[in-house]
Amino acid sequence: MGKTFACFKKLRIKSIINFTVFLLLIISIFGKITWLFKGNNAESRADIAGFRNQDEEIDVLLYGGSTLLRFYQPLEAWDKYGYTSYNYATSSGTVDLSQFFIEDSIQNRKAKLYVCDIRTLIGLGDYVSEPSLRNWADSLPVFSWARWKGITQYLFTRNLDGVDVPSFYFDIIKYHTNYNSLKSEYQWKYMNLDSIYNTDKGFDPNKSHVPFKRPEEMDTVGELTERQRNTLDNLLNYCDKEDLQVLFICCPFIIDDSDWECLNAAAEIIKNRGYDFINFNHYYDELNLNFETDYGDSNHVNMLGAEKYTAYLMHYISSKYSLPDHRRDEAYSRWNDDYAEFEESRQEWKTSINELVANHMAAHKKGLNLPAIEDFKEWADCIFDPNYSVIILEGDGINYPGDNRDFEDFLNRYDLNGHGNCMVWVGESCIVSANDSGLLETNIGVDGGRGTDTCIVSIGKNPYLKIQDKDYYMGNSKIQIVVYDNNYREIVDNVSIDWDTQNIIYITRTG
Repeated sequence: MGKTFACFKKLRIKSIINFTVFLLLIISIFGKITWLFKGNNAESRADIAGFRNQDEEIDVLLYGGSTLLRFYQPLEAWDKYGYTSYNYATSSGTVDLSQFFIEDSIQNRKAKLYVCDIRTLIGLGDYVSEPSLRNWADSLPVFSWARWKGITQYLFTRNLDGVDVPSFYFDIIKYHTNYNSLKSEYQWKYMNLDSIYNTDKGFDPNKSHVPFKRPEEMDTVGELTERQRNTLDNLLNYCDKEDLQVLFICCPFIIDDSDWECLNAAAEIIKNRGYDFINFNHYYDELNLNFETDYGDSNHVNMLGAEKYTAYLMHYISSKYSLPDHRRDEAYSRWNDDYAEFEESRQEWKTSINELVANHMAAHKKGLNLPAIEDFKEWADCIFDPNYSVIILEGDGINYPGDNRDFEDFLNRYDLNGHGNCMVWVGESCIVSANDSGLLETNIGVDGGRGTDTCIVSIGKNPYLKIQDKDYYMGNSKIQIVVYDNNYREIVDNVSIDWDTQNIIYITRTG
């Protein structure tokens, strides 16, 4: 009997072992197949997956969303100060995920300093933003414990109406029909996560340019919402529990009054809990930020601004915290190779941004001089510029003079035929048009990150030409043209075009 029981026990143990091995094999295969089907070209894939394959110690880990990815250059800090740092961040990442960002990173390595950008505390809402969660969750192994905790916390503190909850835990549910991914060599690369290495350490520059006016500083302290307060308390409690050395920051952006009040309230709470906090919106002068040149949109600096921000932050970190200089350490030699690659790209990015900024500023300067130009041909040549929106309101039943070559070229350029057209042109392209007293409505100008300017043009019983609800209609003009600087988002000229009995074309302006 005892022999039989012992034999049964051995068989049972063997069955459990076999089942466990089988289960682990299924889990491994399932995880690899999931990587194969999802879109691994998302920028966060290499940033998060590649972090796990940094062989060297990371001295400073930074957490946040795209406001971190576009602002801070870890390899520049390496070159200037010799400490290692990494942006553990995803586009649209929210501050209530920061704890789980940290938890996942600590599973791989601990840092000497943790830096949390709380910019997204401002926009925390009650609804699920799929990119906010998925950009991070889809960049981790499916059975990561930090991942599951982060998904659960994010989802089950929000309104789940219409949300496909299981697809966040098992993302293969969302991606299983992406059969084209099987043809991609890049997708297959993620079958072996150990092969993913991120040279740029989580920096991705904004290569655009949008000029802004410098925001005014405010010291008014507002009230945090219940969600904002709970989020901040939870993060601070976690940092206390783990005994982490943390620097809280907020990047400089185009901030409004309500944002100021929120961040000033958060600053009081953070400092009262014994942590350092830098709201860089108080440091425009120290950063030497130029709001006319250094921004790609209202939330992100471009490469020019990133260099200034990095210069200040890396100096602050190096001077305040005791960090090693690894530049002469052979074990960190790969960082020198990574910096060389980064530096080559950096020069290309700077050249591109400088050329773009120069182009926009030249167009702006030309636009400011437009109202002083009286010669029709010179004026018409100036407005033919892709940096401008040219808004045209044409009278109906107009007989145009036919013996003025410059004017004929102008009419042909904008397809004017005297039949009451209204249209908007940008460079050589007509982006929208209407005729027969129809209503034209479209958005014009570069999106600065918080919506575009709207231009409404109509011809009818009560004609008007409105831009941002202000009427610029000049009356019974044969041709009225408003010139709008798309980058600086302002009207630079408003003219009426007419001709005399000698078919001499002239332009007039009101005011």
